[in-house]
Amino acid sequence: MLAFSRTIAEIYDASVSLAPLDFPAEAIRALRRIFIFDSCILASGNVTFKDNANFILSRAHVHGRDPILLDDYAQISASDPVTQALVVGLDAPIRRSCFDYYKFLKRPELLAFRKQYELKQLLLFGHTHTNSFPTRLLALYRGTDSAFTEHDLGLMHALWPHLARAIAHNLQQFLAASLPKTAGSGFALMNKNGNMEVPSLSFEAMVKKEWATLSTPVIPRPAWSALLRDGIYEGRLVSFKASMTSGLILCMAEQRSVLDRLSPSQRDVAAHFASGLDYRKISSKIGIAPNTVRNHISKIYEKLDVHDKVSLSLLLRERM
Repeated sequence: MLAFSRTIAEIYDASVSLAPLDFPAEAIRALRRIFIFDSCILASGNVTFKDNANFILSRAHVHGRDPILLDDYAQISASDPVTQALVVGLDAPIRRSCFDYYKFLKRPELLAFRKQYELKQLLLFGHTHTNSFPTRLLALYRGTDSAFTEHDLGLMHALWPHLARAIAHNLQQFLAASLPKTAGSGFALMNKNGNMEVPSLSFEAMVKKEWATLSTPVIPRPAWSALLRDGIYEGRLVSFKASMTSGLILCMAEQRSVLDRLSPSQRDVAAHFASGLDYRKISSKIGIAPNTVRNHISKIYEKLDVHDKVSLSLLLRERM
């Protein structure tokens, strides 16, 4: 019992003191106090179902085996009942003898995978992505014939809530430490698939404002592709910026000013108009025809949803 308590304490300490990139290795080191294993996977992120079948983790730490095993497993995961059980939801840890189990199922592709990576015994627990929780999972492996015991099952069951909470706390701490002092902005730690792992309340509110019908905590693909490519996405109501930090993507959301709806030339005309100049003086000032100024003002009325000079002037004086 003392070893279990010390393990939990070390994991929580690591969640406070380490960056997300370094936390998994320290958590795995602490787990060795209560479990015997030679390889493991600690995953935190979300699951993508490629072709509506295969199980692809967005972010995972692989210890004791070549990380390429994640890619190899993704190709065959649809045929593994263990994956399907995790996707549906686990009430208790899974314990398997990989060889006996896959042989019984008559799944040669899983047997070949097990042999390639010398995975003989498995102990797994976790939960998959929901609207409230990103995916978290811990898989412990042994390359020997020594099976995990009932005692190991009990330890995993007792450990899991603490480990999942420590992962979340680690990300929350890191987000809080990474936040620029910018009033009126929202922030989130995102994974590479555009899922919000740790969003602030203001970030969630801004995402909902930009995409009112969005039902899952993920940035829509066109916007996310632009963020990954350009580092910025200008939405209709909200502006998003993204930068990589400690293996995660820090995303900032800011509400766009109504003036962002105007083109540079329209903003120029609007600024002079708000200062009291008429069409002809604006025309002379910036070197365009009076009719062009008049057309700009008409478009400005339309874009800013105002209908007279007084309302426009008041709006511009408030926002410029």
